[in-house]
Amino acid sequence: MQSQVRVGRARSEDRLAMERLLVSAGFGTHRLDDPRARWLVARLGEVVVGCGCVCLKNSSAVLENVAVAASHRRRSIGSTLVGVLLDDAAENGAANAYVTTRDSGGFFQRLRWRVVSSMEAMERAGLTLQGDSQAFAVSLIERPRVNAAQYVECDTRVANSLDA
Repeated sequence: MQSQVRVGRARSEDRLAMERLLVSAGFGTHRLDDPRARWLVARLGEVVVGCGCVCLKNSSAVLENVAVAASHRRRSIGSTLVGVLLDDAAENGAANAYVTTRDSGGFFQRLRWRVVSSMEAMERAGLTLQGDSQAFAVSLIERPRVNAAQYVECDTRVANSLDA
């Protein structure tokens, strides 16, 4: 019998596993210390197999650092993390969400995000595109909520930063 993945708030004891995931995905770990960052993790048993965060800025949300362990990709973990983070952002007043990526454009397009100009990303979310990055956005007003319960146990209350 296969264990079920659970998505929930990041805890302080998840930090080392999150650092490893972020570094292996080519991300920095500085956002782990940002009190504005709202972190989720995906756990298989007690093992952290994915993480991601959202930062709220005015009426926009910025999705960052969504990473899933290579051995656990293609199991809807990343899309579930994104969906729950977006649900949380919408519940906290965000009307739109933005993300920049160098190599995950196809992932966000499959989730029905639209490509936006660097000008829109900068004006609405304070994002600056670097190199060959693309910016994507999605409306949180028109977006249906994720049905995470169909394949994960989900705690949708997202904590600010890591629990102490």
